[in-house]
Amino acid sequence: MKRVQALMDLRRWDEARAELASIIGGEPGNGQLWLVMSSLELLAGDPVRALEAADRAIGLGVVTAHSLLLRASALSAASRDAEALDATRQALALAPDNVDAHVRMARLLARRRNHSAEAEKHARRALELAPDNASAHLALGLAYVSAGGKASARRAREPLAVAASLAPDDPDVLSTMASVDLRLGKAGRAVRRFASVLRNVPGHATSLYNLPIAVWAYLVRSRFVVLGLGLAALLGSAFGAVAEGSAAVVVTHVVATAVLAGLAWLLLIRRTVRIFPPGMRTAAVTVLGRDRLSRPIVLGVAWAVCCWLALTAVPWPRLAFYLLVAGNLGYALGLLVARRRLAALSRHADEVRRAAWAVVVTGKNPG
Repeated sequence: MKRVQALMDLRRWDEARAELASIIGGEPGNGQLWLVMSSLELLAGDPVRALEAADRAIGLGVVTAHSLLLRASALSAASRDAEALDATRQALALAPDNVDAHVRMARLLARRRNHSAEAEKHARRALELAPDNASAHLALGLAYVSAGGKASARRAREPLAVAASLAPDDPDVLSTMASVDLRLGKAGRAVRRFASVLRNVPGHATSLYNLPIAVWAYLVRSRFVVLGLGLAALLGSAFGAVAEGSAAVVVTHVVATAVLAGLAWLLLIRRTVRIFPPGMRTAAVTVLGRDRLSRPIVLGVAWAVCCWLALTAVPWPRLAFYLLVAGNLGYALGLLVARRRLAALSRHADEVRRAAWAVVVTGKNPG
């Protein structure tokens, strides 16, 4: 068993599975070995096999809070939350003061609508039993988040911060903190946190789902920068219109255009790229131009910036109004298309989108 544990620590799941299967082959009636197999399959990301192994152990008479919680974890990972709740309740019936059971119950209830109060109750009970348990603090944070709204998200920050201090590398803690950031409008920070989680745990489902949404939210929030650049362009054009002498007009327009281009690069391009961790940026730029959700916004921003640059570069005051309108309309159209695509996103398209961003977190350019 030491070799199995060592292989599991190294995340060499196939080798660990084969080694453990060999041991079980000699003791097929040993329920404890099947529990180890269930744990292995959960860590390897195969909830179906994990459930089969847990059921096998329970069928062999190992009916304990631990075995029932393994079963609940497998059911939860397979999105069978109602059955997972039943298994967790059975575990609590056997061990009312089991911290893991209260944590599991809180997390499952936090997923259901209108159960945040009950989820909070179980999370607080877990904290009473184990004040320094990171999972219990995470469960309380999730219970707060499940209540909805920004006020609840702000309440969640304290228990999540404690959880992060106790378990700084826990992907669920970091992912939940990123979700809170996203709800509070801190899209850039959310992108960084989701990306960091995925660098360490590439298959983390919650982060993989939310990363592209956080990117989309960040791009949508860039509208304030785009509108600000539009006002700056209008101001530059106005200075050019009142300049005296042809040389002064040319210099004013050239300087205004250069300043505007620099601001656009700093505030839109460089700032957007830098929300991703180093090593992911080149791949992220490629996906941004292809992603079905992000592309309309990127194109809208590019169109608006081109109009603003033309507004400052061309010394024709009569064109100013038309360029201003064209830039705003193009950008508004990009936002509208992006929002509609988010609302109408199909399951297949969502899987394709997540797969594309999964490549980004590896740092490889999709090509």
